Amino acid sequence: MSRFLDLYTSKRRVGSLPKEEYTGKLIDEWKKLVNGAPAKPEIVDMGPALSAFMAVKDAEELKCMQLAGALTSTLLKYYVADKLESILDKESKVTHSTLGALIEARLGSGEGDSAKPPDSRVWSRGKGLSDIDWSLVEFCYPPIIISRSSRTGYDLRYTAESSDDNISHKGVLLVAFGLRYKSYCANVGRTFIVDPTPEQEKQYSLLLSLQQELLQKIKHGVTTRDVYNLALSYVKEHNPELEKNFQKNIGFGMGIEFRDSAYLLASKTNRPLKESMVLNLSLGLAELVDNSGKKYALQLVDTIKIGRNESNLLTDGTRSIKDTMFFLTPEEEEKPKKKPPVAPRPKGSPQKKTVAGKVLRNQTRRTQDEVHQTAAAKLAEHQRELHAALQNAGIDKFSEEGEGKEGKEGKGWKKFQSYKGEGGLPNEVERLRIHVDRKAQTVILPINGFAVPFHINTIKNASKNDEGDLTYLRINFQTPGQLAGKKEDTPFEDPDSNFIRSVVFRSPDGHRFDNICKQITELKKEMNKREQQKKEMADVVEQGNLNEVKGRRPYKLPDSFIRPALDGKRLAGEVEIHQNGVRYQSPNGQKVDVLFSNVRHLFFQPCDFELLAIVHLHLKAPIMIGKKKTLDIQFVREATDAQFDETGNRKRKHRYGDEDEIEQEHHERKRRQQLNKEIEAFAQKISDAASASTGETLDVDVPFRDLSFEGVPFRQAVRLQPTTECLVHLTDPPFLVVTLSEIELASLERVQFSLKQFDICFIFKDFSKAPLHINSVQSTQMDDVRNWLDSVDIAMTESPVNLNWGPIMKTINDSPHDFFRDGGWSFLGRGNGADVRSGLAQLTVSDDEIRATTLTINRSPSRSSRPTRMRCKPRAAMTVAVTRTTATRAAQTLATTLTMPATMGMTGTNSSARPPSLIKSVPMKRDGRARTTRTRTFRRRRRRTGNRTTSLRRRRRLSIDLFIIWRIYLYFVVCNLDFPNAAFWRRRRVKLPSAQLGHSIGTLRHHDMVAIVPDLESLVTPFGSATRTKRGFCPVTKIRHQAEPLESHSLYYEVHGSGPEKLVFVMGLNSSSFSWLSQVQHFGSLSDYTVLVFDNRGVGHSGTPRGPYSTSGMAEDIIVLLDYLSWTGKRDIHVVGVSLGGMIVQELATRIPDRIASLVLAVTTPGGYFWNNFSPWKGTRSLAKLTFTADVEDKIPIILDMVYPAGWLDEPVEGGEPGQTNREEQILVDTSHADPFLS
Repeated sequence: MSRFLDLYTSKRRVGSLPKEEYTGKLIDEWKKLVNGAPAKPEIVDMGPALSAFMAVKDAEELKCMQLAGALTSTLLKYYVADKLESILDKESKVTHSTLGALIEARLGSGEGDSAKPPDSRVWSRGKGLSDIDWSLVEFCYPPIIISRSSRTGYDLRYTAESSDDNISHKGVLLVAFGLRYKSYCANVGRTFIVDPTPEQEKQYSLLLSLQQELLQKIKHGVTTRDVYNLALSYVKEHNPELEKNFQKNIGFGMGIEFRDSAYLLASKTNRPLKESMVLNLSLGLAELVDNSGKKYALQLVDTIKIGRNESNLLTDGTRSIKDTMFFLTPEEEEKPKKKPPVAPRPKGSPQKKTVAGKVLRNQTRRTQDEVHQTAAAKLAEHQRELHAALQNAGIDKFSEEGEGKEGKEGKGWKKFQSYKGEGGLPNEVERLRIHVDRKAQTVILPINGFAVPFHINTIKNASKNDEGDLTYLRINFQTPGQLAGKKEDTPFEDPDSNFIRSVVFRSPDGHRFDNICKQITELKKEMNKREQQKKEMADVVEQGNLNEVKGRRPYKLPDSFIRPALDGKRLAGEVEIHQNGVRYQSPNGQKVDVLFSNVRHLFFQPCDFELLAIVHLHLKAPIMIGKKKTLDIQFVREATDAQFDETGNRKRKHRYGDEDEIEQEHHERKRRQQLNKEIEAFAQKISDAASASTGETLDVDVPFRDLSFEGVPFRQAVRLQPTTECLVHLTDPPFLVVTLSEIELASLERVQFSLKQFDICFIFKDFSKAPLHINSVQSTQMDDVRNWLDSVDIAMTESPVNLNWGPIMKTINDSPHDFFRDGGWSFLGRGNGADVRSGLAQLTVSDDEIRATTLTINRSPSRSSRPTRMRCKPRAAMTVAVTRTTATRAAQTLATTLTMPATMGMTGTNSSARPPSLIKSVPMKRDGRARTTRTRTFRRRRRRTGNRTTSLRRRRRLSIDLFIIWRIYLYFVVCNLDFPNAAFWRRRRVKLPSAQLGHSIGTLRHHDMVAIVPDLESLVTPFGSATRTKRGFCPVTKIRHQAEPLESHSLYYEVHGSGPEKLVFVMGLNSSSFSWLSQVQHFGSLSDYTVLVFDNRGVGHSGTPRGPYSTSGMAEDIIVLLDYLSWTGKRDIHVVGVSLGGMIVQELATRIPDRIASLVLAVTTPGGYFWNNFSPWKGTRSLAKLTFTADVEDKIPIILDMVYPAGWLDEPVEGGEPGQTNREEQILVDTSHADPFLS
């Protein structure tokens, strides 16, 4: 100490921090030595220099401050704002200091066994907070809550304190708090206004615009004085009257020290600001006066980081006017309106009640449909945002290091000790016989003259068999490496040790071995049962003691019943509210205590439509009632009482008709209203007592019956009712309470147009929990369910089949990081019906599976009328998203799609080389419209007499039904495809994570959701990029005859080539544009053609609008696409349609005949009588012959006669060997491809 004093006094000037006050024994001794020294150095304040040194933050410091800002923003957005809104909405009597304490409690409270962890319901919603060390998080100062009722008035200083007055439910409320993380600070302050005046809105808007202006101006090199002067001049310019109310400083530097006065943003300081500094930007207006003469203040405080050219916010959220302004509308009772007098009608004039008048007064059906589609577009946009948020949250939550079952402990190894020593062995061991000790749960075996005990947990099973006069007893033990059975993952202390797998004993006493085997089996069953019960009771908590109310009687609810019911006779008891919980007491003296700290949700269900008025408590952890554990407890009171018909009273003789029944109904309504009022008041008292006891708000949640729907969550159909925070069924056990904040995703399954019901599957954020299935929901309620799920911010997906969620969740739990890295829930398609994207599974089909195919293509008549042979070369390696089990089918499908369209001539005039049975020329007239293409189930229809028009219409529909069924059957016969696995008839299946998707045959789906347009770069397309000139999505936002634009869906399209001749290819039912691969490769490579191919709505990459679909609507899609590409010239396009595509282009021809140069239709129909749609007798006979032909080589000639003209088959091959015909060459080519394509 003396040496340091000498060094200290030898200096002329010494830097210090004079503003800091230190105390302690060492400090006192130092001061005594300094005061007694002969010479003292000059003390210089080194605070500004130290401040300048610490002001610029490095990368690690900035990371800490960013996390502190994220913590502050999360607490503000997900707790403070919601909590304040709840207090104002319910007009709860909460003091300023109580709300401040509740905010502080979000970081946890208490110590030791009674300590509460941080509130995961709040912090789990923030981004990037998964790796926070909560022991290093603390408040910079107690949260400041100020309202009109604060006795201290409005104070914008950070030394203000929250008073013990109740929060005012009107006027201006100020909230400010700051958090530290690793000692680095972040601060935020907000203004909330209830029923603001226009002047207050204008003043707050000024602060918002001023903050945005300062963020642009605060940058590297600007001084603190310049910042303040800029803010002051901005206020003078936009509202000079507020200059006197503007604060004298607008912020300060921030870091480890909460307030660095050296960098005060005021007119008297002139310190330069540098990049990577952090400031607390505090904008405020004080001493304002409202219209009633009461004073108020406004503030807007955020933490910002200075950049090179501008500043960025470290705290964000809950800033805009819509988030901070509350408009309370008083509820007024509706007064019954008097009906206007009805004008007398002339005699003989009937009263007209026509439906037409009602339709004219309301919106037209077209307008209603447009409004519906607009709402669907908004829902789809919101769902897109929710899916993106899910993906980002999943990536943030599951890091590479923390992947897998986070915090989930698997099976552990446990050592069992049957006896503490030899003295503990039973006396039966002296006889060296097999003995089963049930008390010690051990089997003692004689081995080499020694009694060796084996605990029952080491034994797998025991078996006995007789061989001659001897009986063999075999005992198998638990050992590693057993691949069969459920316990193959049993842990061992040292799996590399030597193990005894089994022991075998033999004896002539078969009766004794039989008893021993039974004893071992029974002991094993008892142990397994005991372990199962222990596992079931693992989550049961032992509650603390109930603190009874002292000094007054507790609030009671008499004549109530508890569910689950207690043992014994069912008698009405009473419920009491005590200090830290509720108690139900039956007349028999049985008691059930429930502590408020174990209550998660509190519900009140009125008896308006039920027989019971219910107060329901959903617990955090189950408790025991009798011998059963329960997670839900109800206190109910019956709404009906015993009714007596008093037929002998005096009123009876003066009444007639139903007056008695009307009076009884009136009394019943009054009794129900009184009961609801009483039970609801009791539930509110429980809520108030719980909030006061735990410091956390426990709101009373009431189900919304208007949003209810029926479903089967367990074994029977029940009514499920949404609440503010949950989805519940409270009427009958088993009860259902699903917390909405715990739901990750809602999967709507079996969503098909032809089904009357669909299923809902809820996947929870805790992936270890099994998904919840709600089955058999009526399809008529699908829109309501969608809208409700979207309103509570739950992401949805849709599927036409039920998914096997067991294997899917197992795959996700094994590696959640890889799951979200590979796209997360995007494999479900987000409900838009689009193909599942590649990336989850890919299979490369080699050239051995896809061989060159000889195709015959007709050129346009302007070039040549001679058929040209083209050999289509496949890609070197084509990546197709299919499972390995369908690889062969995919190869067959690709071969089919490459071969079949080539047999249909692609020009409209030269048809000499085309089979006349497959190509039909259609005159360009406006008559003859194609019928709807929706697949129907064939039904026998009765012809009604007396209505010729109806009969003809039904016969016309019958013809189309027969035609469609026949064509579907022919597709599968010709292509030799299995019906359930036909990849040609539906989208290719993607290998999901161990998922079993079931089968789908491409039924048109019914979706109200708008297609979500994916990223073009992520889409898989077989078309090469060499000829492609354009591709993208055409938004079908407005079709003809539409008044307003709407977002309906998008069509995926590709344009190849750049020639003058424009070709449009339209594919058939549930086939994508990829089926035109050979045509695109051929015509796209020629200089004379420009080829347009696209996916119809509901197919491929295109969107899936609301069904049902019609050919007229799909034709309108094509018109929108042509207009989008500016293909609007006269007689400019050649259109080719196959099957359903042919029906669509017929509709197209009736709408834009002046733009079509030629029209080619293949295997299609214009409608009409069914006998006009059948193929000629030769084709029908060939198809029948093909059906009953099993040999592949015998099928080839039949197919050739069907798809090629007979004259062309008999012609010699152009450029081929002498004497060889086209038939021989085709048979040679097709036979070479017989194995992969036709077998």
